[in-house]
Amino acid sequence: MAGSVPFLMAGQTLPLHSRVVRSHSKAPVKVPFTTQRLPTYCGYSSVNMEKAYEAVAAGKMCVQKAAEEYGVPKSTLHDRVSGKVALNARSGRKKLLTDEEEASLIEFLVGCASIGYAKSRSDVLAIAQQIARTRDPHVEVTKGWWDSFRKRHPEIMLRHAEPLSYARACANNPEVIGKYFDLLEDTLKANGLRQSPGQIFNCDEVGMPLVHKPPKVVSHVGQKHPYAVTSGNKAQITILACASASGYSIPPMTILIANSFSQKWQKVKCPEHFMA
Repeated sequence: MAGSVPFLMAGQTLPLHSRVVRSHSKAPVKVPFTTQRLPTYCGYSSVNMEKAYEAVAAGKMCVQKAAEEYGVPKSTLHDRVSGKVALNARSGRKKLLTDEEEASLIEFLVGCASIGYAKSRSDVLAIAQQIARTRDPHVEVTKGWWDSFRKRHPEIMLRHAEPLSYARACANNPEVIGKYFDLLEDTLKANGLRQSPGQIFNCDEVGMPLVHKPPKVVSHVGQKHPYAVTSGNKAQITILACASASGYSIPPMTILIANSFSQKWQKVKCPEHFMA
């Protein structure tokens, strides 16, 4: 007997350690069942599955031999050969968009980013939901879909868009820029300034918007400066800088938005360079 409790007289008690029944059986310990998949789950490529399928369909091999030859599961290959499962079927949850729809969506997003109307992440989710609801009116496209979409298409990424007015966007093309440099070269020759860098000055301004700032937008990985077309009438503070080709520069000028000069601006250094 593996263990027994000693016989006790009426009113007799034993210490706790004597009342514990110990088993000396060498029966194997049962390992609790786990639902975690093995590391080799889906450890085969789709190319090998297609080759094994073609070999069986052409009558060159049986299912078992093709599975061993190309390293694919026999049952999985059998399901595809018998027509129970489609050849290009994937495990897991069904994708909201097909491969063709995702390819068209990528092309559309890259095209929008190249002309200054880049889409944000919320815009992409709305477009994907509109497409998916043509098949299922109750589907909801969440941020999790966006994360998976990004992993499947590493050629796109989120970038901060640079605000660009419509007039600048129209001039931002190689033909207009080429005409500008041709005109600049003709002007330098006509005024004899090619050898006088100290007489050639260039002014440029930078605006600090006080209101609108575009969100992150989707663009192609190779696109360095994606931009979003905005209104040209947004309030901003302008800093004007001027320097010559010889390296000499004059103090910058700040243009503020006001009808009259404010006394509070006198606390800033170099107030003579401010204009209201």
